[in-house]
Amino acid sequence: MTEQTNKPVNETQKLTLIESESGVLAALLLNQGLLSEKQLKYALRVRKKIATPQTMLDTLIELGYVDRDQVKESLQHSQINIRLGDLLVELGYLNDADLRQALGLQKESGGNKRLGEILIEGGFIEERRLLETLSYQLGYPVITIDFGKLDKPLANLIPLNICKELCILPIKRDGNIIVVAFGDPLDQHALQTAERLLGKNFRPAITSKATVLEALSALE
Repeated sequence: MTEQTNKPVNETQKLTLIESESGVLAALLLNQGLLSEKQLKYALRVRKKIATPQTMLDTLIELGYVDRDQVKESLQHSQINIRLGDLLVELGYLNDADLRQALGLQKESGGNKRLGEILIEGGFIEERRLLETLSYQLGYPVITIDFGKLDKPLANLIPLNICKELCILPIKRDGNIIVVAFGDPLDQHALQTAERLLGKNFRPAITSKATVLEALSALE
């Protein structure tokens, strides 16, 4: 008969347990010291007693333990890997049922459409919410384009046909840095093309595809 021993739970296992119970964002906030274990345990108890279902993040915010700006900064300064759909759900911008439906539509498309595109087209989420979440996830700022101040010589640093194909546009200089608007900041080919044509001195920013295309039409 072998004797069973209780092995101590290491930090990685501990965070995994927290993620499974309260979500990735709560685990991240706890790991970064913005939330205590006592606060998290209390928030879990409160959430279970609430009649109307709500996200863990909303519970933490209502209790005054964190705010959305802290969550945004935590995400932008971490190397956490969380899928866009899961992040939208944890932020309270999308529910589980709508995410499952959108993922089903994406599968039906043969993977030819990004999840964000399907969510917007299907009316599951407002575009501004999607752009905000991509900003949280990637650490790129969301920007607006002032059509009256478009710099045509700067824009011409990337050939117009490539800008249209990849939905990107150099829009301004910030010192030695060229700020490039991306209609699809998850497009690695677009990011690599910008780096190849502009060098490493460029900074990605996020805006809608429609805004980029409208700006390109204005330049033409």
